[in-house]
Amino acid sequence: MRFGNAEFLSKVNLIKALIFKVILFFVAFGVMISNAATATTIVIIDDAKNTVTLKRPAQRVATLAPFLTELVFAADAAKHLVGVSAYSDYPAAAKVLPVVADYQGVAMESLLAAKPDLVLAWQSGNRPQDIARISSLGIPIVQFELKNLTDISRAITVIAQLTGVSTQPEAVQDFNLRLTALVNAQKITNPQSTAPRKIRYFLPIERMPLMTLSGAHIVSKALAVCGGENIFANAAALAPVVDKEGIVAGKPEIIFVSATQAGREAMRAPLGDGLAKLPVPAIENNHIFGLNPDWLMRPTPRMLGAVESACAAMNTVRAAPN
Repeated sequence: MRFGNAEFLSKVNLIKALIFKVILFFVAFGVMISNAATATTIVIIDDAKNTVTLKRPAQRVATLAPFLTELVFAADAAKHLVGVSAYSDYPAAAKVLPVVADYQGVAMESLLAAKPDLVLAWQSGNRPQDIARISSLGIPIVQFELKNLTDISRAITVIAQLTGVSTQPEAVQDFNLRLTALVNAQKITNPQSTAPRKIRYFLPIERMPLMTLSGAHIVSKALAVCGGENIFANAAALAPVVDKEGIVAGKPEIIFVSATQAGREAMRAPLGDGLAKLPVPAIENNHIFGLNPDWLMRPTPRMLGAVESACAAMNTVRAAPN
């Protein structure tokens, strides 16, 4: 069937008109999406129970603790970082970012110069007066207090949502898979019908004064995945000062130290003479193991690496002859 010239031109013009309308539709639809994305209001309740509202996803983010910097990278939101805390050294790209805070507090002049539209803070680690000051300036501030391993993936998800980069960061999926595998590995290694035998441990974090962590700390809860039992779990303070008598009374079967060198004999060095001669099972049986402090003490995906090492150490103690 053939079209006459007039009919043919009519068909062509009709098709052009339809194409034009379709283009207009998608252009308009794209504008609607863009406008909606720009105008999206984000409302969350942070770990300090404060309601924080962002009129749009944050584009300029400052972090006030090294672990928060690492979590921003894990959330694939590093492009939005304009300021970080001192000792933000992982990944390497974090080292070149402007420092706006350290252990003494927030450098307000540096922070304001970075012009953040969102600040991420550590509820129990940053000074309350700094947090209040930032909030009084009208800068949205979200406080984090991670208390268990699952809080790590939650925090990454929240940061991704606050910056509008993703609702399901790949790092969250990877972390959850590793955590599940770790838990399952413990079941395979310790196939008893009940939970594996608990292993009493001591974890010194400072030598002068001698300090450790209580059972409420995320590190203690992470090591509980391995069946670890903190001998100072019931301490009132999150990071209590302890004495040698308390260590002896707790009878730790294993002592973890902040070290990465190989060989358990080398692990005695961080203990010092005062602890290395205590009459406790861990010392008597040379069950002293080093854990990477950056992995262990920062609630980020890397913490699982330290927990995996701790689980392996505890299984070594369980397998040792009584």
